[in-house]
Amino acid sequence: MPNPMPMRLPLESLAKISLARALGEDGGKEAGAKALGEMGIDAKALAEAKREPEFLARRAAHLIADDAPLRAAFPPRWIGPAVAAVGLLAGFGTNALGGDRLVNIIAFPILGLALWNLAVYALVLWGKVAPRRAADAEPGPLRRLVANLAARAAGIDPGKPESDPRAAFLRGWLRDASPYLAARSAAWLHAAALMLAAGAVGGMYLDGLVREYRAGWESTFFTPDSLGAVLRVALAPGAAILPPSVADLPALTDPAHLAALRNAGAPEIAAPWIHLYAATAALLIGVPRLLLFGFERARAARLARAFPAPPWLAAHAASALREQSGAGRVIRIVPYAFTPGSRNRDAARAKAHEIWGGNVWVDFAKPVPYGGEDAFLAEGTEGDPDAVVPLFNLASTPEEEAHGKLVGELASRSGGALVALLDVSPMREKLAGLRELDDRLSQRTAVWQRLLEKRGARGERIG
Repeated sequence: MPNPMPMRLPLESLAKISLARALGEDGGKEAGAKALGEMGIDAKALAEAKREPEFLARRAAHLIADDAPLRAAFPPRWIGPAVAAVGLLAGFGTNALGGDRLVNIIAFPILGLALWNLAVYALVLWGKVAPRRAADAEPGPLRRLVANLAARAAGIDPGKPESDPRAAFLRGWLRDASPYLAARSAAWLHAAALMLAAGAVGGMYLDGLVREYRAGWESTFFTPDSLGAVLRVALAPGAAILPPSVADLPALTDPAHLAALRNAGAPEIAAPWIHLYAATAALLIGVPRLLLFGFERARAARLARAFPAPPWLAAHAASALREQSGAGRVIRIVPYAFTPGSRNRDAARAKAHEIWGGNVWVDFAKPVPYGGEDAFLAEGTEGDPDAVVPLFNLASTPEEEAHGKLVGELASRSGGALVALLDVSPMREKLAGLRELDDRLSQRTAVWQRLLEKRGARGERIG
Protein backbone atom coordinates (compact mmCIF):
# COMPACT_ATOMS: atom_id res chain seq x y z
CA MET A 1 0.00 0.00 0.00
CA PRO A 2 1.34 3.49 -0.78
CA ASN A 3 2.09 5.92 2.02
CA PRO A 4 -0.87 8.14 2.96
CA MET A 5 -1.21 11.23 0.83
CA PRO A 6 -0.73 14.63 2.48
CA MET A 7 -4.14 15.87 3.54
CA ARG A 8 -3.88 19.24 1.76
CA LEU A 9 -2.33 20.77 -1.34
CA PRO A 10 -2.54 24.10 -3.23
CA LEU A 11 -5.81 24.41 -5.08
CA GLU A 12 -4.05 25.50 -8.29
CA SER A 13 -2.03 22.27 -8.20
CA LEU A 14 -5.19 20.22 -7.74
CA ALA A 15 -6.76 21.93 -10.77
CA LYS A 16 -3.79 21.04 -12.97
CA ILE A 17 -3.79 17.44 -11.75
CA SER A 18 -7.54 17.09 -12.30
CA LEU A 19 -7.37 18.58 -15.81
CA ALA A 20 -4.48 16.37 -16.89
CA ARG A 21 -6.34 13.34 -15.58
CA ALA A 22 -9.51 14.27 -17.48
CA LEU A 23 -7.54 14.82 -20.72
CA GLY A 24 -6.24 11.25 -20.62
CA GLU A 25 -2.55 11.79 -19.74
CA ASP A 26 -1.04 10.45 -22.95
CA GLY A 27 2.71 10.78 -22.51
CA GLY A 28 2.42 10.63 -18.74
CA LYS A 29 5.62 8.69 -18.26
CA GLU A 30 7.72 11.23 -20.18
CA ALA A 31 6.05 14.11 -18.33
CA GLY A 32 6.69 12.33 -15.04
CA ALA A 33 10.37 11.94 -15.88
CA LYS A 34 10.62 15.69 -16.54
CA ALA A 35 8.86 16.43 -13.24
CA LEU A 36 11.22 14.18 -11.30
CA GLY A 37 14.19 15.85 -12.98
CA GLU A 38 12.94 19.28 -11.96
CA MET A 39 12.46 18.10 -8.39
CA GLY A 40 15.84 16.37 -8.22
CA ILE A 41 14.32 13.21 -6.79
CA ASP A 42 13.54 9.68 -7.99
CA ALA A 43 10.20 7.89 -7.95
CA LYS A 44 11.11 5.63 -5.03
CA ALA A 45 11.91 8.59 -2.77
CA LEU A 46 8.72 10.49 -3.59
CA ALA A 47 6.45 8.73 -1.12
CA GLU A 48 9.01 8.91 1.67
CA ALA A 49 9.38 12.64 1.09
CA LYS A 50 5.56 13.03 0.88
CA ARG A 51 5.93 15.08 -2.29
CA GLU A 52 3.41 13.24 -4.46
CA PRO A 53 1.16 16.33 -4.94
CA GLU A 54 4.13 18.41 -6.12
CA PHE A 55 5.14 15.61 -8.50
CA LEU A 56 1.61 15.28 -9.88
CA ALA A 57 1.27 19.04 -10.37
CA ARG A 58 4.60 19.34 -12.20
CA ARG A 59 3.77 16.28 -14.28
CA ALA A 60 0.35 17.73 -15.14
CA ALA A 61 1.92 21.04 -16.21
CA HIS A 62 3.93 19.17 -18.85
CA LEU A 63 0.79 17.35 -20.05
CA ILE A 64 -1.49 20.39 -20.42
CA ALA A 65 -1.16 22.11 -23.76
CA ASP A 66 -4.15 24.45 -23.39
CA ASP A 67 -4.77 26.18 -20.07
CA ALA A 68 -8.19 27.58 -21.06
CA PRO A 69 -10.01 25.07 -18.81
CA LEU A 70 -7.84 26.19 -15.89
CA ARG A 71 -8.86 29.80 -16.46
CA ALA A 72 -12.49 28.71 -16.52
CA ALA A 73 -12.02 26.76 -13.27
CA PHE A 74 -11.24 29.92 -11.29
CA PRO A 75 -13.82 32.74 -11.56
CA PRO A 76 -12.21 36.04 -12.60
CA ARG A 77 -11.15 38.31 -9.75
CA TRP A 78 -13.22 41.19 -11.09
CA ILE A 79 -16.50 39.36 -10.43
CA GLY A 80 -16.42 40.10 -6.69
CA PRO A 81 -15.97 43.88 -7.01
CA ALA A 82 -18.50 43.90 -9.87
CA VAL A 83 -21.14 42.17 -7.73
CA ALA A 84 -20.47 44.60 -4.89
CA ALA A 85 -20.75 47.57 -7.27
CA VAL A 86 -24.09 46.29 -8.56
CA GLY A 87 -25.31 46.04 -4.96
CA LEU A 88 -24.20 49.60 -4.24
CA LEU A 89 -25.92 50.98 -7.34
CA ALA A 90 -29.07 49.01 -6.54
CA GLY A 91 -29.04 50.50 -3.04
CA PHE A 92 -28.76 54.03 -4.38
CA GLY A 93 -31.52 53.22 -6.86
CA THR A 94 -34.03 52.30 -4.16
CA ASN A 95 -34.55 56.01 -3.32
CA ALA A 96 -35.16 54.93 0.26
CA LEU A 97 -37.01 58.12 1.23
CA GLY A 98 -39.51 57.90 -1.58
CA GLY A 99 -40.37 60.36 -4.31
CA ASP A 100 -42.45 62.79 -2.22
CA ARG A 101 -41.30 64.94 0.67
CA LEU A 102 -43.31 63.12 3.38
CA VAL A 103 -41.65 60.03 4.89
CA ASN A 104 -43.82 57.30 6.38
CA ILE A 105 -41.82 56.24 9.43
CA ILE A 106 -43.14 52.66 9.30
CA ALA A 107 -42.49 52.15 5.59
CA PHE A 108 -38.72 52.66 5.44
CA PRO A 109 -37.18 50.15 2.97
CA ILE A 110 -34.25 49.91 5.44
CA LEU A 111 -36.58 48.08 7.84
CA GLY A 112 -37.36 45.46 5.21
CA LEU A 113 -33.65 45.10 4.42
CA ALA A 114 -32.88 44.55 8.10
CA LEU A 115 -35.55 41.86 8.43
CA TRP A 116 -34.30 40.11 5.28
CA ASN A 117 -30.73 40.16 6.58
CA LEU A 118 -31.81 38.71 9.93
CA ALA A 119 -33.49 35.87 8.05
CA VAL A 120 -30.28 35.27 6.08
CA TYR A 121 -28.24 35.15 9.29
CA ALA A 122 -30.61 32.51 10.63
CA LEU A 123 -30.14 30.43 7.47
CA VAL A 124 -26.35 30.82 7.67
CA LEU A 125 -26.40 29.68 11.30
CA TRP A 126 -28.65 26.75 10.43
CA GLY A 127 -26.28 25.73 7.65
CA LYS A 128 -23.41 25.64 10.16
CA VAL A 129 -25.16 23.51 12.77
CA ALA A 130 -27.53 21.33 10.73
CA PRO A 131 -26.27 17.93 9.52
CA ARG A 132 -25.26 18.08 5.88
CA ARG A 133 -26.65 15.71 3.30
CA ALA A 134 -24.72 14.38 0.33
CA ALA A 135 -26.90 16.46 -2.00
CA ASP A 136 -25.77 19.65 -0.22
CA ALA A 137 -22.32 19.24 -1.77
CA GLU A 138 -23.76 19.73 -5.24
CA PRO A 139 -23.09 23.19 -6.68
CA GLY A 140 -25.94 25.64 -6.44
CA PRO A 141 -27.44 27.66 -9.29
CA LEU A 142 -25.16 30.68 -8.78
CA ARG A 143 -21.98 28.60 -8.96
CA ARG A 144 -23.30 26.66 -11.97
CA LEU A 145 -24.16 29.92 -13.75
CA VAL A 146 -20.74 31.46 -13.12
CA ALA A 147 -19.00 28.21 -14.10
CA ASN A 148 -21.01 27.90 -17.32
CA LEU A 149 -20.28 31.51 -18.30
CA ALA A 150 -16.57 31.02 -17.59
CA ALA A 151 -16.53 27.79 -19.60
CA ARG A 152 -18.20 29.37 -22.62
CA ALA A 153 -15.81 32.32 -22.41
CA ALA A 154 -13.00 29.76 -22.68
CA GLY A 155 -14.61 28.13 -25.73
CA ILE A 156 -15.89 25.07 -23.83
CA ASP A 157 -19.46 23.74 -24.06
CA PRO A 158 -20.25 22.78 -20.43
CA GLY A 159 -23.21 20.66 -21.56
CA LYS A 160 -21.10 17.98 -23.26
CA PRO A 161 -19.00 16.29 -20.56
CA GLU A 162 -19.42 12.89 -22.21
CA SER A 163 -17.71 14.01 -25.43
CA ASP A 164 -15.38 16.82 -24.30
CA PRO A 165 -12.88 15.97 -21.53
CA ARG A 166 -12.50 19.68 -20.77
CA ALA A 167 -16.21 19.87 -19.94
CA ALA A 168 -15.88 16.67 -17.88
CA PHE A 169 -13.04 18.33 -15.96
CA LEU A 170 -15.14 21.42 -15.22
CA ARG A 171 -18.08 19.31 -14.05
CA GLY A 172 -15.81 17.36 -11.69
CA TRP A 173 -14.11 20.57 -10.60
CA LEU A 174 -17.41 22.13 -9.53
CA ARG A 175 -17.86 19.15 -7.24
CA ASP A 176 -14.27 18.75 -5.99
CA ALA A 177 -13.65 22.46 -5.37
CA SER A 178 -17.10 23.04 -3.93
CA PRO A 179 -15.90 24.32 -0.50
CA TYR A 180 -13.63 26.94 -2.10
CA LEU A 181 -16.19 28.03 -4.69
CA ALA A 182 -18.88 28.19 -1.99
CA ALA A 183 -16.66 30.42 0.16
CA ARG A 184 -15.94 32.79 -2.72
CA SER A 185 -19.61 32.93 -3.71
CA ALA A 186 -20.65 33.60 -0.11
CA ALA A 187 -18.06 36.39 0.19
CA TRP A 188 -19.40 38.03 -2.98
CA LEU A 189 -23.00 37.81 -1.75
CA HIS A 190 -22.15 39.23 1.66
CA ALA A 191 -20.29 42.10 -0.02
CA ALA A 192 -23.27 42.75 -2.30
CA ALA A 193 -25.70 42.78 0.64
CA LEU A 194 -23.41 45.15 2.55
CA MET A 195 -23.17 47.50 -0.43
CA LEU A 196 -26.94 47.32 -1.02
CA ALA A 197 -27.55 48.57 2.51
CA ALA A 198 -24.77 51.16 2.21
CA GLY A 199 -26.27 52.43 -1.01
CA ALA A 200 -29.75 52.66 0.51
CA VAL A 201 -28.47 54.56 3.55
CA GLY A 202 -26.24 56.77 1.42
CA GLY A 203 -29.19 57.53 -0.85
CA MET A 204 -31.24 58.71 2.12
CA TYR A 205 -28.57 61.17 3.21
CA LEU A 206 -27.88 62.42 -0.32
CA ASP A 207 -31.58 63.11 -0.82
CA GLY A 208 -31.77 64.73 2.58
CA LEU A 209 -28.95 67.13 1.74
CA VAL A 210 -30.90 68.78 -1.07
CA ARG A 211 -34.52 68.22 0.03
CA GLU A 212 -36.38 68.80 3.25
CA TYR A 213 -38.16 65.59 4.24
CA ARG A 214 -40.79 65.49 6.96
CA ALA A 215 -41.92 62.44 8.90
CA GLY A 216 -45.42 61.16 9.54
CA TRP A 217 -47.28 57.88 9.42
CA GLU A 218 -50.53 56.24 8.56
CA SER A 219 -51.83 52.75 9.19
CA THR A 220 -55.07 50.83 9.20
CA PHE A 221 -54.05 48.60 12.08
CA PHE A 222 -51.49 50.41 14.24
CA THR A 223 -52.47 52.78 17.04
CA PRO A 224 -49.97 55.27 18.51
CA ASP A 225 -49.46 52.96 21.51
CA SER A 226 -48.88 49.76 19.49
CA LEU A 227 -46.70 51.52 16.93
CA GLY A 228 -44.57 53.06 19.67
CA ALA A 229 -43.98 49.62 21.19
CA VAL A 230 -42.91 48.18 17.83
CA LEU A 231 -40.60 51.07 16.95
CA ARG A 232 -38.92 51.00 20.35
CA VAL A 233 -37.91 47.38 19.67
CA ALA A 234 -37.10 47.76 15.95
CA LEU A 235 -34.96 50.88 16.38
CA ALA A 236 -33.37 49.99 19.71
CA PRO A 237 -29.99 49.03 18.08
CA GLY A 238 -29.68 52.44 16.46
CA ALA A 239 -30.83 54.27 19.57
CA ALA A 240 -28.16 52.45 21.60
CA ILE A 241 -25.33 54.14 19.70
CA LEU A 242 -26.90 57.56 19.07
CA PRO A 243 -26.95 60.31 21.71
CA PRO A 244 -30.43 61.61 22.65
CA SER A 245 -29.47 64.98 21.16
CA VAL A 246 -29.39 63.31 17.72
CA ALA A 247 -32.34 60.96 18.08
CA ASP A 248 -34.27 60.51 21.33
CA LEU A 249 -36.17 57.26 20.73
CA PRO A 250 -38.36 57.36 23.87
CA ALA A 251 -39.51 60.88 23.02
CA LEU A 252 -40.02 60.08 19.33
CA THR A 253 -42.11 57.00 20.12
CA ASP A 254 -44.21 58.57 22.85
CA PRO A 255 -47.88 57.83 21.99
CA ALA A 256 -48.85 61.49 22.19
CA HIS A 257 -46.02 62.44 19.87
CA LEU A 258 -46.94 59.68 17.40
CA ALA A 259 -50.60 60.71 17.52
CA ALA A 260 -49.59 64.19 16.38
CA LEU A 261 -47.66 62.72 13.44
CA ARG A 262 -50.52 60.49 12.30
CA ASN A 263 -51.92 61.13 8.82
CA ALA A 264 -49.49 64.04 8.39
CA GLY A 265 -51.35 66.00 11.06
CA ALA A 266 -48.19 67.72 12.28
CA PRO A 267 -45.22 66.25 10.38
CA GLU A 268 -41.76 66.93 11.77
CA ILE A 269 -38.28 67.08 10.27
CA ALA A 270 -37.35 63.48 9.37
CA ALA A 271 -33.65 63.74 10.30
CA PRO A 272 -33.92 61.94 13.70
CA TRP A 273 -35.81 59.06 12.09
CA ILE A 274 -33.27 58.85 9.27
CA HIS A 275 -30.43 58.73 11.81
CA LEU A 276 -32.18 55.97 13.77
CA TYR A 277 -32.80 53.82 10.71
CA ALA A 278 -29.26 54.38 9.40
CA ALA A 279 -27.67 53.47 12.75
CA THR A 280 -29.90 50.40 13.06
CA ALA A 281 -28.89 49.31 9.55
CA ALA A 282 -25.23 49.79 10.43
CA LEU A 283 -25.54 47.46 13.43
CA LEU A 284 -27.92 44.86 11.98
CA ILE A 285 -26.59 44.79 8.42
CA GLY A 286 -23.24 46.52 8.14
CA VAL A 287 -21.33 44.92 11.00
CA PRO A 288 -22.56 41.30 10.55
CA ARG A 289 -22.17 41.38 6.78
CA LEU A 290 -18.66 42.83 7.07
CA LEU A 291 -17.69 40.09 9.52
CA LEU A 292 -19.23 37.37 7.33
CA PHE A 293 -17.49 38.76 4.26
CA GLY A 294 -14.14 38.74 6.06
CA PHE A 295 -14.71 35.21 7.36
CA GLU A 296 -15.65 33.76 3.96
CA ARG A 297 -12.86 35.58 2.16
CA ALA A 298 -10.31 34.30 4.69
CA ARG A 299 -11.75 30.80 4.34
CA ALA A 300 -11.43 30.94 0.55
CA ALA A 301 -7.83 32.16 0.82
CA ARG A 302 -7.00 29.41 3.31
CA LEU A 303 -8.51 26.73 1.04
CA ALA A 304 -6.65 28.11 -1.97
CA ARG A 305 -3.37 27.66 -0.11
CA ALA A 306 -4.13 24.25 1.40
CA PHE A 307 -7.10 22.38 -0.04
CA PRO A 308 -8.19 18.96 1.29
CA ALA A 309 -7.16 16.20 -1.12
CA PRO A 310 -10.23 14.69 -2.86
CA PRO A 311 -10.86 10.94 -2.46
CA TRP A 312 -9.47 10.03 -5.88
CA LEU A 313 -6.06 11.68 -5.48
CA ALA A 314 -4.32 8.87 -3.55
CA ALA A 315 -5.26 6.28 -6.18
CA HIS A 316 -4.23 8.65 -8.96
CA ALA A 317 -0.82 9.18 -7.36
CA ALA A 318 -0.36 5.42 -7.01
CA SER A 319 -1.30 4.99 -10.68
CA ALA A 320 1.17 7.66 -11.82
CA LEU A 321 3.97 6.11 -9.79
CA ARG A 322 3.18 2.65 -11.14
CA GLU A 323 3.33 4.05 -14.66
CA GLN A 324 6.63 5.77 -13.84
CA SER A 325 8.11 2.50 -12.63
CA GLY A 326 6.85 0.60 -15.70
CA ALA A 327 4.10 -1.35 -13.93
CA GLY A 328 0.71 -1.73 -15.59
CA ARG A 329 -2.53 -0.07 -14.54
CA VAL A 330 -5.01 -1.83 -12.28
CA ILE A 331 -8.67 -1.76 -13.31
CA ARG A 332 -11.22 -2.94 -10.73
CA ILE A 333 -14.59 -4.05 -12.18
CA VAL A 334 -17.48 -4.06 -9.70
CA PRO A 335 -20.60 -6.04 -10.73
CA TYR A 336 -23.80 -4.62 -9.27
CA ALA A 337 -26.89 -6.72 -8.43
CA PHE A 338 -25.83 -9.68 -10.58
CA THR A 339 -23.03 -12.21 -10.87
CA PRO A 340 -21.40 -12.24 -14.32
CA GLY A 341 -20.41 -15.58 -15.81
CA SER A 342 -17.04 -16.37 -17.33
CA ARG A 343 -18.05 -15.13 -20.79
CA ASN A 344 -19.36 -11.89 -19.31
CA ARG A 345 -16.09 -11.41 -17.42
CA ASP A 346 -14.08 -12.06 -20.57
CA ALA A 347 -16.14 -9.45 -22.44
CA ALA A 348 -15.65 -6.93 -19.62
CA ARG A 349 -11.92 -7.65 -19.53
CA ALA A 350 -11.66 -7.16 -23.31
CA LYS A 351 -13.51 -3.84 -23.12
CA ALA A 352 -11.14 -2.66 -20.35
CA HIS A 353 -8.12 -3.46 -22.55
CA GLU A 354 -9.81 -1.66 -25.44
CA ILE A 355 -10.31 1.47 -23.31
CA TRP A 356 -7.11 1.55 -21.25
CA GLY A 357 -4.69 -0.33 -23.49
CA GLY A 358 -2.93 -3.64 -23.22
CA ASN A 359 -0.71 -2.94 -20.23
CA VAL A 360 -3.48 -3.20 -17.64
CA TRP A 361 -4.39 -5.72 -14.97
CA VAL A 362 -8.14 -6.30 -14.73
CA ASP A 363 -9.64 -7.82 -11.60
CA PHE A 364 -13.20 -8.27 -10.39
CA ALA A 365 -14.56 -7.23 -7.02
CA LYS A 366 -17.16 -9.25 -5.19
CA PRO A 367 -20.60 -8.41 -6.66
CA VAL A 368 -22.42 -5.67 -4.76
CA PRO A 369 -25.98 -6.78 -3.88
CA TYR A 370 -28.93 -4.58 -4.73
CA GLY A 371 -29.18 -1.97 -1.97
CA GLY A 372 -25.63 -2.71 -0.81
CA GLU A 373 -24.06 0.37 -2.41
CA ASP A 374 -23.77 2.25 0.91
CA ALA A 375 -21.79 -0.56 2.52
CA PHE A 376 -19.56 -0.92 -0.55
CA LEU A 377 -18.86 2.81 -0.72
CA ALA A 378 -18.13 2.95 3.01
CA GLU A 379 -15.62 0.09 2.77
CA GLY A 380 -13.76 1.65 -0.17
CA THR A 381 -11.50 -0.26 -2.55
CA GLU A 382 -8.32 -2.07 -1.56
CA GLY A 383 -5.07 -1.70 -3.45
CA ASP A 384 -5.70 1.77 -4.94
CA PRO A 385 -6.79 0.64 -8.42
CA ASP A 386 -6.35 3.13 -11.24
CA ALA A 387 -10.05 2.91 -12.10
CA VAL A 388 -13.12 1.43 -10.46
CA VAL A 389 -15.64 0.40 -13.14
CA PRO A 390 -19.21 -0.54 -12.21
CA LEU A 391 -20.72 -3.36 -14.27
CA PHE A 392 -24.51 -3.31 -14.65
CA ASN A 393 -27.01 -5.73 -16.13
CA LEU A 394 -28.69 -3.90 -19.00
CA ALA A 395 -31.89 -5.84 -18.35
CA SER A 396 -32.26 -4.06 -14.98
CA THR A 397 -34.19 -0.81 -14.82
CA PRO A 398 -31.80 1.93 -13.66
CA GLU A 399 -32.86 3.55 -10.40
CA GLU A 400 -31.62 6.93 -9.22
CA GLU A 401 -31.56 5.90 -5.55
CA ALA A 402 -29.50 2.75 -6.16
CA HIS A 403 -27.61 2.69 -9.47
CA GLY A 404 -27.47 6.50 -9.67
CA LYS A 405 -26.12 6.83 -6.15
CA LEU A 406 -23.34 4.29 -6.80
CA VAL A 407 -22.37 5.89 -10.11
CA GLY A 408 -22.44 9.42 -8.70
CA GLU A 409 -20.18 8.59 -5.78
CA LEU A 410 -17.73 6.62 -7.94
CA ALA A 411 -17.64 9.50 -10.43
CA SER A 412 -16.89 11.90 -7.58
CA ARG A 413 -14.06 9.72 -6.36
CA SER A 414 -12.66 9.20 -9.84
CA GLY A 415 -12.10 12.92 -10.43
CA GLY A 416 -13.00 12.56 -14.10
CA ALA A 417 -15.52 10.96 -16.44
CA LEU A 418 -16.40 7.53 -15.02
CA VAL A 419 -16.75 4.55 -17.34
CA ALA A 420 -19.59 2.13 -16.56
CA LEU A 421 -20.05 -1.18 -18.38
CA LEU A 422 -23.52 -2.30 -19.49
CA ASP A 423 -23.80 -6.05 -20.03
CA VAL A 424 -26.22 -6.70 -22.88
CA SER A 425 -26.05 -10.51 -22.87
CA PRO A 426 -28.60 -11.22 -20.08
CA MET A 427 -31.25 -9.11 -21.82
CA ARG A 428 -30.31 -10.55 -25.20
CA GLU A 429 -30.75 -14.08 -23.88
CA LYS A 430 -34.01 -13.20 -22.13
CA LEU A 431 -35.55 -11.71 -25.30
CA ALA A 432 -33.97 -14.12 -27.80
CA GLY A 433 -36.12 -14.54 -30.89
CA LEU A 434 -38.01 -11.28 -30.36
CA ARG A 435 -38.32 -9.38 -33.63
CA GLU A 436 -37.88 -6.00 -31.95
CA LEU A 437 -34.82 -7.17 -29.96
CA ASP A 438 -32.41 -4.57 -31.34
CA ASP A 439 -34.90 -1.76 -30.78
CA ARG A 440 -35.52 -2.88 -27.20
CA LEU A 441 -31.80 -3.02 -26.52
CA SER A 442 -31.32 0.45 -27.96
CA GLN A 443 -34.19 1.88 -25.91
CA ARG A 444 -32.90 0.37 -22.67
CA THR A 445 -29.37 1.56 -23.46
CA ALA A 446 -30.67 5.10 -23.95
CA VAL A 447 -32.38 4.98 -20.53
CA TRP A 448 -29.14 3.88 -18.89
CA GLN A 449 -27.08 6.49 -20.73
CA ARG A 450 -29.34 9.29 -19.49
CA LEU A 451 -28.84 8.26 -15.89
CA LEU A 452 -25.09 7.80 -16.35
CA GLU A 453 -24.60 11.16 -18.07
CA LYS A 454 -26.59 12.90 -15.34
CA ARG A 455 -24.16 11.45 -12.81
CA GLY A 456 -21.00 12.32 -14.74
CA ALA A 457 -20.36 8.92 -16.36
CA ARG A 458 -20.50 7.30 -19.76
CA GLY A 459 -21.68 3.80 -20.61
CA GLU A 460 -19.94 1.16 -22.71
CA ARG A 461 -21.89 -1.88 -23.86
CA ILE A 462 -20.45 -5.36 -23.70
CA GLY A 463 -21.79 -8.79 -24.65
